[in-house]
Amino acid sequence: MELQPTSLEIWGKKYQLRDEHERPVDKNIEDTDRRVAKALASVEKQPEAWEERFLWAIEHGATPAGRIMSNAGAEEYKPSTSLINCTVSQIVEDSMIGILDANTQSGLTLSAGCGIGYEFSTLRPRGAFVSGAAAYTSGPLSFMDIFDSMCFTISSAGGRRGAQMGTFAVWHPDVEAFIAAKREDGRLRQFNLSLLIDDDFMEAVKSNNDYHLVFPVKQSELDRDIVKGELIKKKRFWESDYCARMGYIVDEDDMILCQVYKTIPAHDLWHTIMMSTYDYAEPGFLLIDRINQENNNRFNEEIRATNPCVSGDSMVEVVIDGKETTVDMKTLNDIWNNQTEDILVKSMNTSTKEVEYKKVLSSLMTRKSAEVLEITDDDTNKTLICTPDHKVWTETRGYVEARNLKEDDVLNIQ
Repeated sequence: MELQPTSLEIWGKKYQLRDEHERPVDKNIEDTDRRVAKALASVEKQPEAWEERFLWAIEHGATPAGRIMSNAGAEEYKPSTSLINCTVSQIVEDSMIGILDANTQSGLTLSAGCGIGYEFSTLRPRGAFVSGAAAYTSGPLSFMDIFDSMCFTISSAGGRRGAQMGTFAVWHPDVEAFIAAKREDGRLRQFNLSLLIDDDFMEAVKSNNDYHLVFPVKQSELDRDIVKGELIKKKRFWESDYCARMGYIVDEDDMILCQVYKTIPAHDLWHTIMMSTYDYAEPGFLLIDRINQENNNRFNEEIRATNPCVSGDSMVEVVIDGKETTVDMKTLNDIWNNQTEDILVKSMNTSTKEVEYKKVLSSLMTRKSAEVLEITDDDTNKTLICTPDHKVWTETRGYVEARNLKEDDVLNIQ
C-alpha cells in the first residue's frame, strides 16, 4: 500500500536518520527499516540471518517503539540517545537537593529521547515550615513549574517533544491547586496529570463523609513542637526505606503518622475532580490502592504512577489546520507532537448530549503492549478498542471502566 503524504512527513521529521548537516542518511523508509533490523540483529549469534527475519517482521507490521525506530543503529550520529520510550523517575525527595537531583536526572532522560513520570505529592504542602531553611515552602506546584520549564527548554532527541507524567495523591493538602493547575494559561503544558485515588477517599465519597487532607510528620518535628494540626494515621503510601530515610513515623501496623491540614466534604472534592476531568480532560484518575493490590509484582514494588489509554488504531474525528478529518490515535499522537497550532477533537457533551470539539491538551503513547478489550456499540455498529481501565461513557451509568461494562449499557461510540 502506498504511504500517505502525512506518513512520509512524520517519518521525515521523527524517524529518518540525518547527519549533523541535516543530510539524509536514510534515503527512504526502507533504509530506516534496514537500519533498525540490523541493529536489533547485532546481538544475535547469527546476525545476518536474524537481520532478514527482523526486516521481514518490520515490513509486515511489527513496528518497534518510536525511540527504536529513531535511534537504533544510529550510534555514529547520536550516541547519547536511548531506545527506551518511557521511564519512571526516582522518588522526588522532599529536600532541595532531592528535587534538583531529580530535575537533573529527568533532564538527562528527556534529552536522550525518553518520556518520564514522577510523583510530586512527596513534597510538603505550600506554607509548610522548612526547619533547615527557617522558612516556609512554596509547595509542590511551584517545583513542578521548574520541571515543566526544563522539559520545554530541552530539545528531546530524535525530534520528539518532551513527555512527562505527573501524579499527585488525593490526600495531599495542595490537591485542589493540582486539579486546577492547567486552568492557568500555559502552565504545566509539558505534563500529563493524574491523581492517585486511595480507598479511603472512595469510601468517604460513597458514605458522604468528610475527608482529611494530610502530610506525614517527622519525629524531629514532634520533638521541636512545630506540628500544630490534628494527627491521624494512614496506611503507608511510600516505600519503607524512603520513609525511614526521611524520618517519617511508621508503626508496626505499617501506618504512617500524618498532620491534618484541612478537612473537606469528600463529595465536594469528587465534584471538583469530575468537573475538571470533563472540562479539561485532566487530571487522570488512578485507583492506586487497587492497582497495587492487583499488581503481580506487589511483593517487591509499590506503584505510584501509570495511566490508561485507548489503542493506537482507534479512530477519532479531529480538526487540524481548520480542516475536518479522521485519523487513528497513533497518527494523532505523531501529528500533535509536531504541530504548533491547536488540534480539536470531536467529543460529546454528556450534559446536553450535543457534539462539540475540544482542544487536545496533550497526547502520549503510554503503553507499547497491554491487554485490550474490543467493545461494539450495537446501535452504531462502531467498535472501540481500549485498555480495561479506560473510562467509557454510558447513557445509563455515566462513565464506567471498560472491564465493568454490561450488555444492557447504552453507549454512544461515534
